Amino acid sequence: MPHYDYLIAGGGAAGLGLVHALVRHGLPDRSILLVERDGESVLQRTWCWLAESPTDFDALAACTWEQVRVTAPGFNQVIPLGRYRLRLLRGQDFSNHVHAVLAAHPNVTLARAELPPLTNAAGVVRVELGGDAVTAFWGFDSRFQPEAISIQPGKHHSLVQQVTGWEVEMDREVFDPATPTLLDFSTPQASLVQFFSVLPFSARRALVRCTRISGQAAPAGESQAALRGYVDGLAGEGRYAVLHEENGTLPLTDAPFPRRTGLRIMNIGMRGGCIKPSTGWGFLCIQREAAAIAGSLVRRLHPFDLPPVPRRYALLDRILLDLIQRRPADCPAMAARLFRRNPMERILGFFNEENSTLQDVRLLASLPWGRFLAAAARLLVLRRV
Repeated sequence: MPHYDYLIAGGGAAGLGLVHALVRHGLPDRSILLVERDGESVLQRTWCWLAESPTDFDALAACTWEQVRVTAPGFNQVIPLGRYRLRLLRGQDFSNHVHAVLAAHPNVTLARAELPPLTNAAGVVRVELGGDAVTAFWGFDSRFQPEAISIQPGKHHSLVQQVTGWEVEMDREVFDPATPTLLDFSTPQASLVQFFSVLPFSARRALVRCTRISGQAAPAGESQAALRGYVDGLAGEGRYAVLHEENGTLPLTDAPFPRRTGLRIMNIGMRGGCIKPSTGWGFLCIQREAAAIAGSLVRRLHPFDLPPVPRRYALLDRILLDLIQRRPADCPAMAARLFRRNPMERILGFFNEENSTLQDVRLLASLPWGRFLAAAARLLVLRRV
């Protein structure tokens, strides 16, 4: 029966990020099995992150920006990012880089298959692979399953974030390569939150995204129509070609994500709750988690000694989810107020959950206190019930 020190299920941002961290940060001699699904969609994805400190993948970024544009009711400004940088990484480049690193490490075995659930058995992790039983000392599962989240109606918020992106090429110069649009709320919101992002590669080429947040996933045609209307507006009288399309759906919820399955299986990435509930941002958190897991294995010989996240962020995310769910039409005005009254570094510190308590208090003080207190009161009542 083949046996490994570590078994990683799934070759997306979390699975590839973890195996990369394991071989680069202190565990180059452990036997590792990485199992990627057939048709893994990581190659068709594009990730963005905002960070002030370097990551292992900064050099792979297709673009790096020092300022962004934010457009909301009564607000349209280009904002410097200060010590932060916005970076864009193509899934193909990420996958190629990690596989090139792994090729130099004979202790890593790669397999491509659809794995059944990992199980705990007699002090090891066990799974069937290609008709054979495989065991490992620790198992890491990144394969997200929505049904694994125990959402209790009335107690937890449950929203869906749909992202549809087109990489477009215009027949004339339309974009400012130095200034991406991070958020553009200048379209009707109706009963959901909708905004657009423009991430330019050149004056003619950009990735344009439509993000929609609502109580349930809408038909794909609605996002396509909204994105088409927005890109048509950017093109004006000109023409454009759609070079690439990407789609993604994320759960935005304050329900708990199980971190552990039995004694020796750890859920990672989105499956482990490594997506910020109020924003959907996750790539930076996933890579920080991978480095922390590798560090825990070196220090403690187990993967669970991870730095704690301040408890206030779970509460703040719950309040924001409550406001988004109950008052979606107010979100553009709230965004304008947020960016008008706070330095960008304070906002991004909240996004990345790395602010001081005082910085977060100042950020909250810039928003409508009445709505926040009402949302907090509702959550307190639900908690007591």
